[in-house]
Amino acid sequence: MNTANATGVIVVNKPEGWTSHDVVAKMRGIAGTRRVGHLGTLDPIATGVLPLMIGHATRLAQFWDKAEKSYEAVIRFEDKNLGPQSFTAGKDFGDFLIWRKDGLPSYQLACVVDDASTNITEVVRGRDLLKAPARQILLQRALLLPAPGYFHTHLLTDEHGIRLAKRHDILAIRTLRQQGLAPAQVLQMAAAHMTTVTSNR
Repeated sequence: MNTANATGVIVVNKPEGWTSHDVVAKMRGIAGTRRVGHLGTLDPIATGVLPLMIGHATRLAQFWDKAEKSYEAVIRFEDKNLGPQSFTAGKDFGDFLIWRKDGLPSYQLACVVDDASTNITEVVRGRDLLKAPARQILLQRALLLPAPGYFHTHLLTDEHGIRLAKRHDILAIRTLRQQGLAPAQVLQMAAAHMTTVTSNR
C-alpha cells in the first residue's frame, strides 16, 4: 500500500507499556512520514483511546488544544470470591495519600511495597475493603511491582445487618466465655453466622 501521501486521523487503542511517543514513532514508520502527532497524552501504564493526526491532519492540533478534554481511569481486577470488579478514579474513589506528614508511608503504599517484598501472592480481606485494590493496583503499576490475587470475604453482621467489629464487645469470645458459654457453644454461634453468610451469597 502506498502511504506516501497518507493524511487523516486514526484512533489507536494504546496498549499498556507504550508511551504516546512510542505510538507516534510506530505510526511514522507505517505511514512513511514524520508528520504524525497525537491529540492528548496517555501514561505508559494506561490503556485507551489515543487519536493520531497524519499528514495535513496535523493542522487540527490548533483546534484540538482549545477543546475541553477529559480522561477516565478505570481499574479492573478479578476478585476470587466476588468476581469481576471495576472502579473509576475520581468517581468511586478520590485522591489518596502515599506519604504522610510525619514522614512515614501511607497504608496503601506500605501494603503494596510489603506485599511485593514478602512475595505475597494472595490477599484476603473483608468486602468492606473492596475498593482498596483499585488504589493499590495504581501504585503497583507505577512502581512496576507484581499484583497479588484478591479474595474479599462476606462480612459477619448482627441481627440488624450491622457489620461486626471490635467495638461489639458483647460478641467477643472472651465476653461470651465469661457469660458461661462453653467453647462448643461459641463455635456453634460462629458456624451459624457463617452458614447465614454463605446462604446469602
